[in-house]
Amino acid sequence: MMKSLLQEMKFFFKQMFLVAQKDFKSMLFSPLFFVWSGISFIFLSYIFPRDLFRFAMSYAMPVMGGDPNQGGNIHFNVFVAHISYINLILLFSIPVLGMKLLAEEKQNHTFDLLMTAPLSSFQMILGKYFALISLLLVFLLCSLFYPLSTGLFVEIPLGPLFSSYLGLFCLVVLYSSVALFASSLSSSLFLSAFIGMIFNISLWFISQQGVGDSGLISSVMSYISIASHLTNFIKGSIVISSIVFFLSSACFFLFLVFKSVEFVRWRA
Repeated sequence: MMKSLLQEMKFFFKQMFLVAQKDFKSMLFSPLFFVWSGISFIFLSYIFPRDLFRFAMSYAMPVMGGDPNQGGNIHFNVFVAHISYINLILLFSIPVLGMKLLAEEKQNHTFDLLMTAPLSSFQMILGKYFALISLLLVFLLCSLFYPLSTGLFVEIPLGPLFSSYLGLFCLVVLYSSVALFASSLSSSLFLSAFIGMIFNISLWFISQQGVGDSGLISSVMSYISIASHLTNFIKGSIVISSIVFFLSSACFFLFLVFKSVEFVRWRA
């Protein structure tokens, strides 16, 4: 019985991996990814040295006889801004990248072939989901070069930097699930991308509704605040409840994707 279970699990992950590999290669070598990553890195290549130069000048002010309160920590003065820019890029671009996963399949009439393939909805969804996450992980690792490169000249706080990037990866996990859900709702690429952006923006601002409240409502709104969870990572704290929040939120949207795909399968 155990051997049979292991074989089923092996087959499940093999099928899921094949889907992920196919979609990862498709997105990685697509013109959309090259254009998006090119524009993103051109922007970061301009903005990061600018912020670094401003920090260097403010840090040198006390030495030059300026205000002794100037200067500060490179993590909070430069790296946090870098993290914020990347978050802004991901917030709007992941729905655009994710629209290819299901909406494009529907538009090209290949989604029906997936429905008749010897592949479960869960395998297909997870395969496409991990393909998108893997693609974005490539982007994150490349963007990590900017803060790490400053280590050639000054000592940098690696702990808060890596925990901040862990927070960015958690955001990728959540944004990707939202993008996949938005992609499952329509065969229109534009509409899928737009819905994904609206969902991502809503997730950032929904907790603001509880500002000023007290008691249970305030606690709930504080817990579902993406900004507060990301702040924990930026400060160098890896809080388990924050990781659980991102994973549970991603699982919720993946469940919605599953229901959406199963509804289409049932209608077919």
